[in-house]
Amino acid sequence: MLRSNEPDVEQPTNLDAPASWADDLYAWFYVLAAPGGTDAYFWEIDEDAREMVVDECNVLELSEDRRAFILACLENDHYWHFRRSAGQPAIINLAYGLIAASVAEITGGFIYSVDGGWDYERFPATAEEFYQWYFRPELAISPDKRSDSERWLKAIAGESAA
Repeated sequence: MLRSNEPDVEQPTNLDAPASWADDLYAWFYVLAAPGGTDAYFWEIDEDAREMVVDECNVLELSEDRRAFILACLENDHYWHFRRSAGQPAIINLAYGLIAASVAEITGGFIYSVDGGWDYERFPATAEEFYQWYFRPELAISPDKRSDSERWLKAIAGESAA
């Protein structure tokens, strides 16, 4: 559903419309049986954001094909920003990554994160790459991410059993 920022009120949502909305709105994704959710914003890429990604691509050892793919995606001049607050139920932790990857998949784009929510070293990633390791503890890069995934998977199993 779409919601306005101030005041925080549900807005009419046309599910057949493009997945774009004004800066004063956000999309709210939630699971009926769980408290909380994750919010998504649709923003134009400003020059600072573009430069940050381009600079990161220059630091990473990316193939020319990968670099060209990322630069082509940046030409779209917009992006979706997904945000998950700390303390969300485990099912929301799982869902927020799957929603982000789904948007990357249907748009032919990529996932990029610098907030520490995921294994930073794996980005930028396509949806296909993300699906291969997301919430798979045995494939986590760090012990912390492995522990988080294991804990959340156990919690989801407990939530669904209740």
